[in-house]
Amino acid sequence: MKHEDAYLVLDIGTGNVRAAIVYPSGKIAGVARDDIRYYRDDLYPESIYFKPDELWLQLRELTAAALKQAGNVRITAATTTSQREGIVLINKNNKAVIGMPNVDHRGREWEDTYP
Repeated sequence: MKHEDAYLVLDIGTGNVRAAIVYPSGKIAGVARDDIRYYRDDLYPESIYFKPDELWLQLRELTAAALKQAGNVRITAATTTSQREGIVLINKNNKAVIGMPNVDHRGREWEDTYP
């Protein structure tokens, strides 16, 4: 059976994460989505974070689900998009420690102290 060429598209937004399989024509062959899991950091007012390892697992699971929907495809390229200004901090061993989304407001109480 011949595989159809397709692209893997991963989107990490502010509120949810998606994996899609798209044909070169633009037709969507499969898509899966889930909410991003945020956690509150009680040490800092108005702060939230995500766990990078957990998000990576979500991406893998969503990709598998989208591929299952798509059926007989061959991924020839992949692309990603992500939330604006979200970051993942890594330690000296290159291990992801914490993810901070663009809606994290830790430090807000100090904003007015800077000119």
